Amino acid sequence: MKILLTGAAGPAGKALAPQLVRHGVDVVRADMAGGDGIVEIPAARDPEFIRSIRNLVATENIDAVIPTVQEELPVFAKFRLNVPILLSPAEAIEAADDKWLTYHLLNRSGISVPRSTTPDSIDATTLLWMGSPVISKPRKSRGGRGVLVHENPRAFELATLPDDAIIQEFAPGVEYAPNVFISNERTECVVLEKTELAHGLHGNAVSTTVVDEPEIAQLAIDAARAIGISGPADVDIRRRADGTPVVLEINARFGANSASAPVIAEAVLEALIRDTKVFRAERSAITHDDVDVGDPEAVTS
Repeated sequence: MKILLTGAAGPAGKALAPQLVRHGVDVVRADMAGGDGIVEIPAARDPEFIRSIRNLVATENIDAVIPTVQEELPVFAKFRLNVPILLSPAEAIEAADDKWLTYHLLNRSGISVPRSTTPDSIDATTLLWMGSPVISKPRKSRGGRGVLVHENPRAFELATLPDDAIIQEFAPGVEYAPNVFISNERTECVVLEKTELAHGLHGNAVSTTVVDEPEIAQLAIDAARAIGISGPADVDIRRRADGTPVVLEINARFGANSASAPVIAEAVLEALIRDTKVFRAERSAITHDDVDVGDPEAVTS
């Protein structure tokens, strides 16, 4: 199997590429950074992005595509290629991409989440309900970008945060990074405990260790299912002071720590091999009906 891996220069891509190679996969690495054997491609928001992907798929005889960049997921969800893309449904991608939407969907599904609000709704009563400290973060970001811890929060100050911010209860306990895979045939979850964070109290994991936490694993699986994930997911969970776990966010893709959870890559390859066989059979049937499946316009949704 030959796989196009996007975001190959990023943390998720760097963690995943060696795993695929160990399974005998021929990996074509692509990233907007380029260099070091990585094919340079435009950024996800560039109008030429999807055309460059189509060209790589055709010229490199790619069998499947695995995106690992958050911004690329909504773009891939709008298009079809002549090969399978490892991608959750568009609704799940949208939900995971927007942390405020994630919060509401999980809350409605009975999934434990931090108490949350927005700058236009914050007041002294809401702040008392949330407790202290609190954190603020953008509705759309990745890698801990824009996250701030407010040790002595004041409602009038939090009200001046950007309109796209979320204000959230800060859970001070252990933080976990469950790596999840969900399909009709198989469900896997490896719970990683974040033993060191980039910014002390928050941020990306500097180091992790695999832990046996069935409660955390089930919560991560339930949360991923609640927003409709199909495929890999990287979930962030923390415990409150009383030990109750709450789901902070979900990424509808591989995360930076997948090397510590190799069973997820194994499950993905099993699914891609199956999907590739089905895809080829369907393409063969269409070709026999004299439809040009190579026409870019024919594969644009």
